[in-house]
Amino acid sequence: MRHALGVVAVGFVLGTPAAAQLQGRVVGSGAELIDVLVSLERETGQIVHQTFTSTRGTFRLEGVNLFSVSNNNPHYLVIRHEGYKAYRRRLQQLDFRGGGSVFTVFLEPEDRFAAGVDGDDPAVDVRQLQAAIPESAFREYTSAQQATAEGDYQRAAERLERAVEIAPDYYDAWIELGGRYDQLGRYEDAKASYLNANDVNPAGALAPVNLGALYYRQGERERAAGDADAFGTYSLAEEWLRMAVDRNPASADARFLLGAALYRLDRYAEAEETLTGAMALDDASSEARVMLINVYVRQNRYAAALDEAVAFLGDYPDAPESEAVGRVVSQLEAALGR
Repeated sequence: MRHALGVVAVGFVLGTPAAAQLQGRVVGSGAELIDVLVSLERETGQIVHQTFTSTRGTFRLEGVNLFSVSNNNPHYLVIRHEGYKAYRRRLQQLDFRGGGSVFTVFLEPEDRFAAGVDGDDPAVDVRQLQAAIPESAFREYTSAQQATAEGDYQRAAERLERAVEIAPDYYDAWIELGGRYDQLGRYEDAKASYLNANDVNPAGALAPVNLGALYYRQGERERAAGDADAFGTYSLAEEWLRMAVDRNPASADARFLLGAALYRLDRYAEAEETLTGAMALDDASSEARVMLINVYVRQNRYAAALDEAVAFLGDYPDAPESEAVGRVVSQLEAALGR
């Protein structure tokens, strides 16, 4: 007897109340900064988590207890780097839920206006490194960051619109504006913002990965509605996500989303290779592991799917997907006669 096997739904940048994450990038003097120490600290100065920025200037703080980040127990993002002013910002639970956008931190040089370009990031186009961002545009950008932290995405979008009006080559502002439009449900405006960012910095990976994510989620909505256009939308997602991986091979998020798009396109062997690549870059990527279970199920590789599902439950017992994965374990065991 053939058993009907369930398929677990996945989303982009999932977090759990018991194990939330904060991800972002550190920028200084017009370029991402590498090997920067990033700390999550309590008000007393006690260090909760620490990490260093990657070769792309990105960081990720994993396993944050979301319930501990409250008004009664303040937590701060603290960044110190030689030649730059110390950065300290009080965080809210919202910062850990953020809707898939990268949390960008700008470090001010000790003498901000005397500082020149520092660093040689191959993912940053020379035109962007040389772009002079007016102080007025920078103020609008930082105001937008505060509005975002407060959950006022409309005000944040308005500030960012002003920033890119003042400085049309302001790459980070275009990226953030796309994120705010996304959170407001203005998906076409979000796409336009990311396209503008891609034009400004054709070497960067953030614009294509965010465009790919938008198209992937659009495909998910179309698929749920029974829309035949979903296949074409997933193909657009694949196109942009391949570009993102080409520009930043170390991006686990880009590889995960590419694997998810390939799965929806019924290209399971390619999806498996891409998802395992994402897991190799980020072994804490629960989303990639859930999607890999789906890939195995679609290939009727039930034993492999069961092994992955059981391992997932052992590693993520409190994850929001755990209940669905548990049901799949039962179905797989029945299908295998265990």
